[in-house]
Amino acid sequence: MPQVSGIDFLKAHPNHPKVILTTAFPEYALESYQYNVVDYLLKPISYERFQQAVTKLHSVNKEGKIIDAAETVVIKSGHEFIQIRTADIVSIKSDSDYTEVFTTEKVYLSKDSLKEWLKKLDRNYFCQIHKSYIINMLHFKRISGNTVFLNNLNLPIGRVYKKKFIDNYLK
Repeated sequence: MPQVSGIDFLKAHPNHPKVILTTAFPEYALESYQYNVVDYLLKPISYERFQQAVTKLHSVNKEGKIIDAAETVVIKSGHEFIQIRTADIVSIKSDSDYTEVFTTEKVYLSKDSLKEWLKKLDRNYFCQIHKSYIINMLHFKRISGNTVFLNNLNLPIGRVYKKKFIDNYLK
């Protein structure tokens, strides 16, 4: 920024926004963490390091706390018990007698109902948007009309759920 440094910008704003600080000057690293920066990238920045910082940014909740990436749930899928990171869950779809758990890597089938999933998962990040869908807000991109756009999924949002979703997660 030509007239003001990133640190000066953070000093001037009492409610610090979520920030990834990028700079060519390592001497600002320590001071930057006083302002709860999500990450500090020293130039030149590799794509992998940038991607890691963005992933970390998406893992910060409204209070500025980083979600524990190690938080997991165990699901029974077929005859297997599988441990998955909750941050990797994109959405859960109810389908008759089972649910489909869509993760960033794979889709799992589970006998747990949506109601049981809502009991297991942190309501700060997981919300029901339709009688058949739960989404993880870490993967939320936008809402347009009656469609919620996630990383690689477009899901319907039910009339009954839309106002609560907007009030609780987008305001």
